[in-house]
Amino acid sequence: MGTVVALDQFRKGSEQQTDATFEAPHRPAIFGSEIWGMDYSSMEGVVFGLLKVREIAGFFYGAHDAEFDHMLINALDKAYHYELHGPDALKAAIRPLKADMADMINDNNRKPMSLALVILDLIEKSPERKK
Repeated sequence: MGTVVALDQFRKGSEQQTDATFEAPHRPAIFGSEIWGMDYSSMEGVVFGLLKVREIAGFFYGAHDAEFDHMLINALDKAYHYELHGPDALKAAIRPLKADMADMINDNNRKPMSLALVILDLIEKSPERKK
C-alpha cells in the first residue's frame, strides 16, 4: 500500500541527495587459485576472465575506455558463437586486447597486467568450447 509524504519532507529528502560521483576503481582482487582454477572453455569462465581483465585495466588506467570495452565485447561475442566462427575468430578478437594490455605494462603494474595477459591466453588457448 502507498504512503502519503508531505511535499516539504519530500523536498528536504531530495535536496540531501547529491549528484552521482565517480570514484576511482578499487585495487582488483587477484587470486591465483581463482585464475588458474577457472574453466575457460565454459562461457562462465570466459565472462569471468574478460571482466577480470577489464577490472585490472580499469584500475591502472582510471575510467574504462569505450574502445577497450568494445574489444572485450567482441571477444565475448566470438567466444559465445565459437561453434559458428571457430577458434581463428576468437584468436583474432583477443589479439588486439593482448596488444593493448602489453602496451599498458610498466614497472608499477607488471604483475597484475601480466596476469591479465595470462587470462587472455587461457581464454584464447582453452580447449574446444563445451556445448
